[in-house]
Amino acid sequence: MKLDDDAYLPLFMTDTLYLAPNKATAVEEVASIKEAPQEEVVAAPGASADKPEASVEAAPKAEAPATAEASALVYFGDNAKRIALLVHYPAETHIAADHKAFLEKILQAVKVNWSDVALINLATQAADHPELLKGGWQKVIGFGVDHPWLQRLSPYQPFIKGTKGMLLTESLDLIAADKARKAQLWNALQQIFSV
Repeated sequence: MKLDDDAYLPLFMTDTLYLAPNKATAVEEVASIKEAPQEEVVAAPGASADKPEASVEAAPKAEAPATAEASALVYFGDNAKRIALLVHYPAETHIAADHKAFLEKILQAVKVNWSDVALINLATQAADHPELLKGGWQKVIGFGVDHPWLQRLSPYQPFIKGTKGMLLTESLDLIAADKARKAQLWNALQQIFSV
């Protein structure tokens, strides 16, 4: 399967890349720092500007806006094998109880458990969350979700490169209710997990 979109690359490229500034940029930055205005000294109310002993205070600096740190990626499981299971449950923190039991059976069939995976509810986490994008995932399985990594995949048609793989399926409630969909899922999972 050929994918023209580069959205899947973060799954396969896990090394951190750095952009080194060129010399011209670095010189301009140093020059702009040297030319920065000096801190303005203002005499305190009631003090004379010509008396050095007078109480002097610095003009208040404009505070830089506080940058809110991105909240940590919230998922269920221990993520030991770097397997991302993407679901969409707006009314749940992670997953509905009956679907969790069904998903446990699926995981057992491919010889993994909750300590191996990260169950990520995209209804409560941003699809472009930094930790999700740089996760270094070995496998990504989307159950009825819309995520840029999975957009070009056909349902139940795994994309495999070496030991890494991606799979898009229908939602767990549709799969649980249909024997044909269960068979399609099983065939795809056998390819992804080599079982």
